[in-house]
This record gives sequence, structure tokens and C-alpha cells, in this order.
Amino acid sequence: MSKPNYDSFSKGEPAAEPVTTAEIQEYCRILETQDATLVAALGIAARDAIEGLTNRLLINTTVVAYWRKFPKALVLPFAPVSSITSVKYYDADNDIQTLAATEYDTDLNHDPAYICPAYGKTWPDIYSRPDAVQVTYVVGYGATGDDVPEALKVAVKAAALDIYEFRGLTNEASDTRAWSLDNAAIHRLVNSYKREYV
Repeated sequence: MSKPNYDSFSKGEPAAEPVTTAEIQEYCRILETQDATLVAALGIAARDAIEGLTNRLLINTTVVAYWRKFPKALVLPFAPVSSITSVKYYDADNDIQTLAATEYDTDLNHDPAYICPAYGKTWPDIYSRPDAVQVTYVVGYGATGDDVPEALKVAVKAAALDIYEFRGLTNEASDTRAWSLDNAAIHRLVNSYKREYV
């Protein structure tokens, strides 16, 4: 299966974080009451950075991908995909319709996950518009940090530590933030989880 072929996507925010503020404070050796609000924000930023580095979403998150037309197969961005909520499309009269689950097959264990017409079925005719086809689905290892691989959780904590230590610093040569995701240890932690495409 080829790389994801969507035209655009939107994604929500997870209901929880893969590591808690307390876990980040312990990892960073920060006093329990010191900078708690800042550490919580850096934890979110670190999670976002690791997700961007790996093209994976750690905690269950709802994603909606859009296509202008039905391709041979709807190849979904992000991994791991845990479930398909709905496949919707605008019919030839520009009315939104929900495609019955019996009309398509999925392979969510494949990377990237994809949806294709069921045996003997074809995609329906659609109206020409940027969001003609819409797939809503859930991506993530689970609902809590307990479901996330340990290496990815350590990577989030290591990234949070880096951001914390370099906060407020700038690169004198470029006048930009000094922190970047170049920590070799972080890359080793996530190397086996990296995906080439979103």
C-alpha cells in the first residue's frame, strides 16, 4: 500500500497525556510544587514533538481525513489506527451520506491503515468539492499512558527535560529558540517507531 493519499485532515486533542506532570517532574528532578503549570505545558509540547517525530499519535485521538474524490483505497494518515467511526461522502446531489460498513473493507493492522471497497463493491458517485469524502477514525495506543510503549513515554519525558532546560534561551547566530529535537538519545528511543509519512 502506498503512502497516505488524503487531501487534508483535522485532529482533536487526546483526553489524557501519555505521562503525568508528576512523572515529568520526577524525571526532570523538579521540586513537586515548583513550576508545575509550566511542566504540564512542556509535557504537552513534548508529546506533540514526539508525535511529530514519529508520525504516530500516542493517546486515542479522533482524526478526520478528507479527499476530493474516492481513490482506489483511502490510505489513512497517522498510526496506530484503532477503529473507524464513519465513512461519509457528498453524493451527486451534494447531500451528505454515510457509507454502510458492509460497503467497505479495512486493514487497520497494515501501516499505513487503509479502507477499500468490499469485494464486488465500488465507490459511489460523489459531488465535486474539497471535502467530498470524509473518514472519521480513532488513532492511538489506548486511552491512558499505560497503553503507550515505554520507549515513547521515556522519549516524551526526555523531550520535556530538554525543553525545560533550554527554556528562554536563543541561538545567538540565528536569534531563534536554542532548543530543537536533535537529542540523539531521544532519536534512539523512537527510532523503531518512526514512520516516513503522516
